[in-house]
Parts: sequence; structure tokens; C-alpha cells
Amino acid sequence: MKFSQLTVFSKLLLGFSVLIAMMLLLGVVSLLQLSVNNNRIDELSSSSLPGVRYSLEMRGALSETRLQQIQYIDSKTPEEREGHRKELLQNADAFLAAFKNYQTVANSEDKKALIKVIGENFSGFNAVNATLVDTVNRGDLAEASKISGASSSKYRSQLMKDLARLVDMEVATAKDIVASADSTYRTSQYYVWGLLLLALLTTAIIATVISRNISRQLGGDPHYAQEIMTEIASGNLTAQIQLRQGDNSSLLASINYMNQQLMSIVHTIMSGSESISLASNEIAQGNSDLSQRTEEQAASLIQASANMQ
Repeated sequence: MKFSQLTVFSKLLLGFSVLIAMMLLLGVVSLLQLSVNNNRIDELSSSSLPGVRYSLEMRGALSETRLQQIQYIDSKTPEEREGHRKELLQNADAFLAAFKNYQTVANSEDKKALIKVIGENFSGFNAVNATLVDTVNRGDLAEASKISGASSSKYRSQLMKDLARLVDMEVATAKDIVASADSTYRTSQYYVWGLLLLALLTTAIIATVISRNISRQLGGDPHYAQEIMTEIASGNLTAQIQLRQGDNSSLLASINYMNQQLMSIVHTIMSGSESISLASNEIAQGNSDLSQRTEEQAASLIQASANMQ
């Protein structure tokens, strides 16, 4: 079935269906883009930001360990030395806690390989710390200073470099996620605006097609068709109906044909009425002549009867 053969209701229903479909498509695309951005935000909050935090916690614990080593060696009393020893152990535990937490959020092979190296170096660093504690307990402070300045420094420096590299990797990952989210946002904008413009254009096209189709079926403006029908209904069969060139199937064309047929019928009736009126006059004249002749014959008979008497 052609579009022009559909009813007005069907045309309007089709137009609104297309518009609703465009709005649904717009909604689906927007939700998909929002979902992508939400995944980016989840990745940033659950991986990159915690990764930066745990890396910095390890660096902080390592720096604090260096300070505690110096204070441990320079302690004046056994109580003070024992306090710094406990702080050394606490810093080691803090480092290991941050290390284990980081392992749960490492999301690339490079990060996993680097955190493995950091763990191995920290094991060596802890072994040096244990040697340092034993040396101090023996009272050999000079040897303890050498251990803190040489053996411990080797591991500590490498750990600091590796942790700095780890922080840089996490920051780079975070920047990539932010850039990806920004790109997704801009792409979403293009999609949404594009679909909105497409929806508006489609709506305008459908409205124009439906309007032109209805106008073509009516043969003109609906208000003009109403005025013509009112004129004919009031008895004005001489109303001139303006039709488009080549229009022979619209409502106005049908009204024009009906109007012409009505005028033809009225003319036929009027012609018949005139013929009947003429015939009636002739009959009346004939009756008058017959009556006159009848009266004359009656008078002649009366006269003849009188003469015979």
C-alpha cells in the first residue's frame, strides 16, 4: 500500500512512531556512552587512584624507615632504642600492607612486574634492617652506621626509584583514563547532537510529507474546503471552486463534480417545470374553449327548441 493511500490516522501514527524510534535511539546511545564513562570512572576510582595512594604510602614508609634507622643508632637509652626498634617494625608492616594492597589493584603486566621487583628489593632491605638491629644490640654502632649508610642505602635508593616509576605509571594511567573519558564525553556530545538534528530533520520531513499529502487529498487548504462546503450547503450552487491544475481526485474535485451534477439536476427540474406549466396553460385554454362551445351549443339547442314550439 502506498503512503498516499493510508488514512490520516495511519499517517500520523507512522510519523509519531518514527519520532519515538528516533528518541529511543537517542536514549540508547546516551545510556551506552554514559555506561562507557561510568566504567572509566570506576577504573579510575578502583585502580589508578588507589594505586597512586599505595605507591605513595610505600614511599612514605620507606622514608620514615631511614629516619628511624638513624634515630635507632643514635638512641641514648635502652628504652629509647626499643621504641625506635618498634617503629622500624611498624614502618616495615606499613610498607608490606601498602605493598599487598597495591598487588590487588595492579592492572597491567608492567605494573605487576615492577611491584614484584619492589617486593624482592624490600625483602633484601628488611634483611639489612634485621642485621642492623643485631649489630646495634651487640653495641657495634660504627658497623651499624656503615650498614645503614651503605648496604641499606643501596636497597633504599633502588626502592625509591622503582616506587617513583610506579607512581609515574599510575599517574600516566589516570591521565589516559581521564583523556579517554573526555574523548567519550565529546563523542557522546556529537552523537547526541547528531541524533537530535536527525530527529528534528526527520520530524520536519514527515510533517511536510503528511501535510502535503493531506492537502493533496483535500485539494487545498482545509479552511477553504470548509468554506466551499458551507456555500454549497446553504444553496449557493454557483460558487466557483478553485482546483489545482490536473486535480480530479481530491475532495474539492469531488465536491466540484457534485456541485456540477446538482446544477444539472436543478436545470433539468426547472426545464421540466416550465414544460409542465406550459402544458397546464394549454389545457386550461382548451377547457375554456370547450366550455364556451358547449355554452354556445346549449344556447343553439334552446333557440331551436323555441322555434319548433
